[in-house]
Amino acid sequence: MADVASVNVSSQLSGIESSLSILSENTRQLGERMNDVDRKMNNTLAQLEALKKDFLRMMDEQRKEAEFQRATTELVRVRQELEQKFGNYKVVRDTMLGVLQATDAKLVRQTTISKVSEELMLSTPKYWLAPCLIAVAAWIGNDRALADRAISEAMRRDTKRTALCMALVCRRNGREDTCFEWLSLYFSKLDARNFSDLEFSFVDAYVNGVFGEDRKHRCDDYIANWINEIRDTTEDFEKKQVEQWDEMLRLYVQPMDGHYPALKKNVKEFGRIDDYLGRICASGSVETAFDNLAKAPVDQTQLVRGIDERLVQLVSDYAQEEKPLRDQEEELTAIKAYRGDVFTAQKVVEGARRLKKAQKMDMVAKMTDVISGGKGRAISERKTAISFLKNYINDGYDRFLDEKSEAFPTQISIGIDGWTGNTVDGSNETQLLDDYEKYMDGLRQQKVDAVNMKPGLPWFIGAGVLGVFGLFMIPHGVILVLLMLLGAGAAGGYGYLQNKKAIQTVESINNEYKELIAKGKGEILITEKEWLDVRSKVSEFRSKERKKLVA
Repeated sequence: MADVASVNVSSQLSGIESSLSILSENTRQLGERMNDVDRKMNNTLAQLEALKKDFLRMMDEQRKEAEFQRATTELVRVRQELEQKFGNYKVVRDTMLGVLQATDAKLVRQTTISKVSEELMLSTPKYWLAPCLIAVAAWIGNDRALADRAISEAMRRDTKRTALCMALVCRRNGREDTCFEWLSLYFSKLDARNFSDLEFSFVDAYVNGVFGEDRKHRCDDYIANWINEIRDTTEDFEKKQVEQWDEMLRLYVQPMDGHYPALKKNVKEFGRIDDYLGRICASGSVETAFDNLAKAPVDQTQLVRGIDERLVQLVSDYAQEEKPLRDQEEELTAIKAYRGDVFTAQKVVEGARRLKKAQKMDMVAKMTDVISGGKGRAISERKTAISFLKNYINDGYDRFLDEKSEAFPTQISIGIDGWTGNTVDGSNETQLLDDYEKYMDGLRQQKVDAVNMKPGLPWFIGAGVLGVFGLFMIPHGVILVLLMLLGAGAAGGYGYLQNKKAIQTVESINNEYKELIAKGKGEILITEKEWLDVRSKVSEFRSKERKKLVA
């Protein structure tokens, strides 16, 4: 029975093992299937992500394409509306340019010009340029009454543009007195707090005689009043102007440490020396730059050509009432150019508008910007701006040169190897050298005193003791005596070497300080030499009569 029971148990265990093996295999297969499912899910997620990107890209492309198509369609509509509402404005502009060219060449009859001008006047009841065209035609035909009526109407529509247009037309035709009347009226309409490059170009042309000689000084007062207006409405105007020019002139200053390395290294007042000397040395470069600008010739031909181009620009500019549609046209053109990328197009358009707006500033700031603009500005413009701001520039130059003068030291403190000494003009050179040597000798002596000059003494005593013991050991054997004597000899020899080493250390310290003293004295002499050179330059500069930076 026991055997039967054992067989049953064994059979049951074998079955269990078989079941466990099957279960393990099933588990393994299930794990592989789950891993396969994970891989498939990851692949599916990756494909979905790629599909999402493709979809978003497609949507973005469709959106851009839609915006491109919309801009293209809208651009046609806007231009049609411009043509419908302001087509005649363009005809007026083109005709005015044609009339100006025709009067130069004298190729068109006056009756033809008058007829065309009158027809355009009827078709553009609000445009300021149309009555200007009538006035020019009447002026050509010597019809003073018609010219006066046309100019009155043009002035009613746009005084500022009409005045400038007539001034430029009169200049082209040599009517100087009339030209200055119109130019003074134009100047009277300018805002000193909101000045553009275009407006400054006319001031520049006036100052440089492009319009002729203003014998009655019709325009001078306006320019003076602009500066006064800015000054009266700006807190601490003079102070700020002087500080601004002082700051601008500092750009010419170069550090002096490369020219005076010993002063920089050894003198604690070098910062104050550098501040003042840098400005003195920069004064030559500053004066040369302004002298060269004052002597630079003005290209009168280029100025005249530029003013004629300004007249063409004025005549060609769009009317104010066109602006809303012109802005739309600009935006739609940009969207089309960037293939429907509205964000980029708007960014470009807004950036251009901000830049144009930023170019307007108050009259004084505009002149300062012109002067500091360097090669980006015409010689004539820089000279014009300097002529108006010369008082502030000269005051700023005085501040630039004098600001650090009081801080310039009358004597210097030389510091080398922990020693310090003062000198005014180097006359106490011998005393300084002696003091430095005495100070260094003190340091040398401290190091020498710290050296133990008898380091071998304990070893000599030990050698003597061993020698005495050796004598007492004679009765006990020769070998013991020899050992004692050898020990005594070794101790004495080591003691001798220690004493010799101490003597060498003292000799090394003396040699080291001898070199340091020689080098330090050399540094003192070089520092004094550089200081005397600085004093000489400062004295020479202060003794000279200071000239005005701008005459």
